[in-house]
Amino acid sequence: MSVFSKLIPEAEFHSVCDISADVLREMGVKAVALDNDNTLAKYSEGAPSPEVKAWMDDIRAAGIGAVIVSNTHHPARLGRIADELGIAWRDRCAKPSAKGFRWAAETLGVQPRELLSIGDQVFTDVLGAHRAGAKAAIVYPRGMSENFLFRVRRFFELPFIAACGRRKRRKNG
Repeated sequence: MSVFSKLIPEAEFHSVCDISADVLREMGVKAVALDNDNTLAKYSEGAPSPEVKAWMDDIRAAGIGAVIVSNTHHPARLGRIADELGIAWRDRCAKPSAKGFRWAAETLGVQPRELLSIGDQVFTDVLGAHRAGAKAAIVYPRGMSENFLFRVRRFFELPFIAACGRRKRRKNG
């Protein structure tokens, strides 16, 4: 896999809540490694939304395992969010390092190829997952307007997100 192909997610969704258990099964996914900040909760939120909680309940009921893999240096907030969702978590993962995703696969008892990273950043969540041998899905950040630097970063990520759509069209057409 080339460096550039490691930056192209397998799937793109508006929100984590748009990813059904059926879609995960179609992708060959048995477990998910979730980013926290701007994926499950905005930086300004101390708890997951009711929609995210309902999504987690649906995923869990379908037998899909889940953990949070985060770069945060604020473990108290991350722990509160993970506790509300009833899932394990790891902070300071140094994404795009593969170590957090390897921990996720081991913790959830799946092979890396059966794990899907779900996050809002190409250069951390997608690249780190692919470096570990996992799949990756990109979601639009919750609260992207909160930070100018994230909007700039997203500008540089757009070609890789667009390539995800081109890759899917090639596979389907």
